[in-house]
Amino acid sequence: MTFGDRLREERERLGATQPVLAEMAGTTKKSQIDYEKNSAQPKSGYLAAIAQAGADVQYILTGVRSASTLAADERLLLERYRAAAPAGKDAILGAAIGREQAARVVIHGEVGQSFGDAATIGDVSFTMGGKKKPKG
Repeated sequence: MTFGDRLREERERLGATQPVLAEMAGTTKKSQIDYEKNSAQPKSGYLAAIAQAGADVQYILTGVRSASTLAADERLLLERYRAAAPAGKDAILGAAIGREQAARVVIHGEVGQSFGDAATIGDVSFTMGGKKKPKG
């Protein structure tokens, strides 16, 4: 994906037409079209102006989204992922990419029971039903 493609994507995400974004950035519709076609490169003043309008300039320039433009649930997921231990990160990734089997969780103690395909984000409580089998 090119600079121009990402610029167009951000403009559309903001719900702006080429003339509207050009006006917000203090340029012309022709310049906006040229930027989106990759036939011209904007100056820093243009980028600063569209950032003020809500465009993710980091994404436009690098292809990597800025955390400041993420939705609240996306930010929360990213924060939880970054704070997780390696096993937690594996479980989150497993759930996100739809692995057939995500992390396996083992409960130690009196019950000594295990269950599979668990990906946990946040506080989750599990209810383990049934009765203990008598020893013998």
